[in-house]
Amino acid sequence: MKHYNPLVRKGVIETLGEMRVPNPEVVKEIFLALKDKKKGIRVKAADALRNIGKPALSKIIEEFNLLDKKIKRLVIWAIGGMGDDAADGVPILIDALKDKNDSIRIGAMLALGKLGHIAIEAVPSIIELLEDPKTNVRKETAISLGKMGSSATKAVPMLVRALSDKNPDVRWRASEALGMIGVNTDEVTSSLDELIHDKCDYVCEAAIMAIEQIKQN
Repeated sequence: MKHYNPLVRKGVIETLGEMRVPNPEVVKEIFLALKDKKKGIRVKAADALRNIGKPALSKIIEEFNLLDKKIKRLVIWAIGGMGDDAADGVPILIDALKDKNDSIRIGAMLALGKLGHIAIEAVPSIIELLEDPKTNVRKETAISLGKMGSSATKAVPMLVRALSDKNPDVRWRASEALGMIGVNTDEVTSSLDELIHDKCDYVCEAAIMAIEQIKQN
């Protein structure tokens, strides 16, 4: 992985990732490749760590707080793709929700959303970001909660509030999330009914679809 030719380095990392080699020394070398000058190699290294799963997660947990923001984004993405192997990494993702950097907060949210029921302990922390001052963060928060489905039932009251957000994209994603979570209460359905008359067509459509999804549960 120290070969002068980046194509060779990339190929070695990709092969080791596909083989899911759990050897600590191999994991260490792949981790070092996250700092490679070539972006393509850094991405391949993150993908290899994702494939290796739990053996790689220990190294990520050990090094996470020492990483710069670019590498943090990569390993957050890797954790989000580990499935059941990612359980021990959930606390790291929860902490990352408080990061000052928008892209790290959003990346952590998306990763937690992908993990679904494994990350149920993160739901209260994710919910708080529905009130983030940044529109994009609020929107991505709703998306992540929707991906968590029934594991995110605690988020329903705040998602209902988000239906009144001044930004149509947030209203849209909050509607979708409520449909995916599927909690059927008078408050949810009446709030979505009101949104059918939203001035933005795509928000109206999302509200209608959410109501249909909820009725099917």
